[in-house]
Amino acid sequence: MTMDSVDVTVSEKLAGAWRQHPVLLRGAAQHLLGSQRSYEWFDELLARTAGVPGVDVHRRDGEVTFIEQASLGDGELAARAAAVARIAGVPSAWCDVIRTYVKSGIGSHFDHSDNLVIQQQGVKSWRLSPPDSLSKDTVVARYRGDEGVGGAEIDPSTVIEYDLEPGDVMYIPLMWIHEGVGQTDDSLSISIVCPVVTAYTAVMAGVAAALRQIDALHRPLEPMASWMEDGARERAEQRLALVTGKVLEKLTESSSQEYMAQVQRRRYLS
Repeated sequence: MTMDSVDVTVSEKLAGAWRQHPVLLRGAAQHLLGSQRSYEWFDELLARTAGVPGVDVHRRDGEVTFIEQASLGDGELAARAAAVARIAGVPSAWCDVIRTYVKSGIGSHFDHSDNLVIQQQGVKSWRLSPPDSLSKDTVVARYRGDEGVGGAEIDPSTVIEYDLEPGDVMYIPLMWIHEGVGQTDDSLSISIVCPVVTAYTAVMAGVAAALRQIDALHRPLEPMASWMEDGARERAEQRLALVTGKVLEKLTESSSQEYMAQVQRRRYLS
């Protein structure tokens, strides 16, 4: 899929809403995912992705099954996600797949990613509210990837509600609180997840690449063995501190900064 193959109206609506507000696109699934997936396809996917590194399956027996990063075990989903990543201008994207067996969901939460929810089977009701109710510390913790951060209650004063039917697409902006609940006995949806690139991510990528070019860092450190005398341990610590200082100084040189900028442009800005 390329930008040319996405319906112009779909493309324009996503561009106008991106990082601003949710948008519901009726019947737009074919432009992002192609053919409609079935429950039988889900069962096959579940079996096929079992044991695939990076794929996590979360279950509440009899209620919901959530395959996280399912595209790692499905080439077609991976290709669709990669195409969306190119359109959205992010380095990567993946697909999560969720099936409900009763009127249930995975609870209200917020993500440090932009999400495109593509309804495949059944009907799912969604409630969303903007991230205004989240504290600054909570937002930073989510961007940082801290454990246990992400759950949040929908703000009833600002809630937006949508019902997604098969073929519909809903865009959920970064950090918006949302909850989807199946309204039929069964439902199946696929989410294309576009993870955020923070300044930390981009800066550290450039710094790590530049550090790899410094020969002084590719030498063994003395082991801090139990038999080392105090004087030898202190000298080893001093040498490490000296190398660290020289490396930090090296990173301030124009040649290193230009190299870091090249890496950042290639990975995140091209």
